[in-house]
Amino acid sequence: MTMSAQGDCGLYVVTEDSKVRPRLLASGKVKNVSANKWHTMKLSFSGSTIKGFVDHVEVLHATDTSFTKEMAGLLTTDEDDGRTTAQFDNLIIKAIGGAVPKPRGIVKGVYPIYK
Repeated sequence: MTMSAQGDCGLYVVTEDSKVRPRLLASGKVKNVSANKWHTMKLSFSGSTIKGFVDHVEVLHATDTSFTKEMAGLLTTDEDDGRTTAQFDNLIIKAIGGAVPKPRGIVKGVYPIYK
């Protein structure tokens, strides 16, 4: 799931093969987004249904069966598909209905790098 500073969101299928371009599954827009603050992003997978949320509001919904077994990946890219650095706070990957693990310590002085 991607989100631009303007609130444009996209949900993509990406493989490890860099020659295969990401395939867009769904797109949406977050209203009244502020680019200079942290946002909560969440993906929910149930069977072939994928939902994307920003700040607890569903902005994306898609159905896809490309990957059917317990896989999670995290990749950050720029608009030209170049690899970039991103910052994450309280990243949680868990089974639906599973217990939420306790968060680890937050790094002091870390803020969003975009303005």
